[in-house]
Amino acid sequence: SALKFEVWDQDLVGPGDLLGGVVVKKADAMKGLFTDLYLGDGDATLRVKICPAKYARMENKNLELVPSEVKWQDAKPKPVFEVYIERAIKLKAANFIGGKSDPYVIVKLSDKKILRTPVIYDTCDPVWNFGPEELVDDNEAKMYFEVKDKDLVGSKPLGHGVLKREQLDKGFDGLINLGRDGGQLKVTVTKLAQGSTKEPFLLKVSVLRAKDLRN
Repeated sequence: SALKFEVWDQDLVGPGDLLGGVVVKKADAMKGLFTDLYLGDGDATLRVKICPAKYARMENKNLELVPSEVKWQDAKPKPVFEVYIERAIKLKAANFIGGKSDPYVIVKLSDKKILRTPVIYDTCDPVWNFGPEELVDDNEAKMYFEVKDKDLVGSKPLGHGVLKREQLDKGFDGLINLGRDGGQLKVTVTKLAQGSTKEPFLLKVSVLRAKDLRN
């Protein structure tokens, strides 16, 4: 039902390391494809040319497989998710004194794709209004949400939740349960199929000097 491409690094010993992979759906392959495909997480690409073909009889009476001509297409921008963290409701109380928490949220698509809200102090019903911030979609299976309590040293988990792939593709606007007695998290996730809407810009930064620093 699909064509799967994998790029490997060959080692002298062992199977080597997988550098990236991409899947082309059968419907797309049958139409023909000549473009650069992203190899998963990151900007690495693989240039492929997939041509529908038919057998035809040549002048010498032999049957040969004749591919159709496929035109070059520029690589499509990666889709992105816009993530907006609004608030949490009825979080656990982690502080020994005062019966409240100092919560913040970590949003994770992969080990390299992470968002983090600011800490809201002394509350079990925090309002962040954080975002929307963007995470590039490389067809990860899930998006993870973890709410933690900020301590002087380290942090304690307050609850966690997950959005599955089908929810991400449709878009989500609602409450995520954070486990037993963990409260709920109000989030909005929107998929932008045509890539980021943010305009790129450049900054030139010069650090000129420092004065009267402490010893």
